[in-house]
Amino acid sequence: MNVQTPLTPYLLRFAAGYVVLSIVVSVAASVFGLKPGVGISAAILVIAALYPANKFAGDQLRIFTRGEFWRMLLGSLAIDLLLETLIAWLVVPKAATSGTFVGVLAFVGLLHALLIGFVYSDNMMKRFVQDKIRKKQADPA
Repeated sequence: MNVQTPLTPYLLRFAAGYVVLSIVVSVAASVFGLKPGVGISAAILVIAALYPANKFAGDQLRIFTRGEFWRMLLGSLAIDLLLETLIAWLVVPKAATSGTFVGVLAFVGLLHALLIGFVYSDNMMKRFVQDKIRKKQADPA
């Protein structure tokens, strides 16, 4: 079974979730005088990835095919790194073009790819699909 579903709506959900969560957390951190750290950034990324993964599971009632998994992973990572670069460029324009920034971005990209890949993994997606099937069986209307 080689099913390929258009993934653009799910990638747009990832982008929207990532941007909205980042803004909300940044505003909340500013209001409460907190300094967002790596843990908060990772949580934002995971939650942003959960949003399209859960939606896909509900819409399709199946996990990603291998091709869909890689397209979602690489598409989400591209969106993530593009936004990271844009923010860095807006905050410190010279730093965003330095070799050090590129190295740090590559390292962060690798870590983020692992997090996103975990969310889009077969095990996580199976849980989402099973949950959606249980909900549909409980509420057939």
